[in-house]
Formats: sequence, structure tokens, C-alpha cells
Amino acid sequence: MNKKSCLIAAILGVVVVLFVALGVTAAVWSSYNRIVTLDENIDSSWAQVETVLQRRYDLIPNLVNTVKGFVKQEPCRKKPRPPISSKVPWAGSW
Repeated sequence: MNKKSCLIAAILGVVVVLFVALGVTAAVWSSYNRIVTLDENIDSSWAQVETVLQRRYDLIPNLVNTVKGFVKQEPCRKKPRPPISSKVPWAGSW
């Protein structure tokens, strides 16, 4: 081989190595950006869950007051209920 072909082979080798390095760098960069995007999506989703839970927590006092109001309107039942075995003839045989 003469000097010219050795020089061309060396330059070609360097170019190939640079392209491979550039490809690996692009893949790493893309993967990192994807991981950061997924992490941000997870944080956003948890923020939405926390918002819904806080909204439900804030509605609990309203629910308690509604039940208290319903209890005031509902007449009290003073007589006890009979046991089921008195209504169903085969209930006592088990």
C-alpha cells in the first residue's frame, strides 16, 4: 500500500469512528430526554391525584352535615326488629 491509500483508509476510519460516536451520543441524549419527559409526566399525574384527593377531603364536612340533616328529618325507630329466623321457617334448622 502506498501512502495515499493509507491516508485515505485512516481518514475513513476516523470518519466512521466519529459517526459511531455521534450516533451513540444522540442515542444517549434522546434516552435522557425521554426519561426526563416521563419523570415530568409522573409528577404531573401525581399532582392530579393529590388534587382529586384534596377535593374529596374538602367535601367530607359537607357529607357529614348532609347526613346529620337527614338524621334529623328521619323518624326514630324505637321498636326492635324481629330476628330473621322468625320469618323464614328453615332458618333455625341450620
